[in-house]
Amino acid sequence: MYKITETNNFDSIYWHDSMLLSIEFDVLRSSVLLYIDLNISNIENNISYQPCIAIFENIPDFKMNLEWEGACVGPELAFIERQLIEKPKHFSASLDFYKYTVHFLDPAIGKIELPLVTDFKLITLSDPIIFEDDESYISKRNEIIKNYLIKYGK
Repeated sequence: MYKITETNNFDSIYWHDSMLLSIEFDVLRSSVLLYIDLNISNIENNISYQPCIAIFENIPDFKMNLEWEGACVGPELAFIERQLIEKPKHFSASLDFYKYTVHFLDPAIGKIELPLVTDFKLITLSDPIIFEDDESYISKRNEIIKNYLIKYGK
């Protein structure tokens, strides 16, 4: 049994060398979900990953300019940038608004922009997956995404 954790402390997350697996648009909740293999350890270029879902909520706008050809299935992230933006005049004064930009290691891949976001959270496991090889990790990752992360994030 896996335990799920949730954080909204964006600045504590290390995104570099993580892999974007897929993008989901949840039109009922006006959310964008990024399924990511998060880099949790990089010792002498031996990277360990952890499956997670980054959820950006209350999205009125989304911009994506990606060239997937030659980028592999999961292109590597350089970082995700977050900027506090000035609130539009007609929006609630009690909410902070952020612009998020997903940058990739290969800039030719493009970028993803979420220009007006009020809520962010990252859903992941409390402990790393134990695995023997890449095939074992992928199998366990898929099981965890299907049976734990998706259900928790909805």
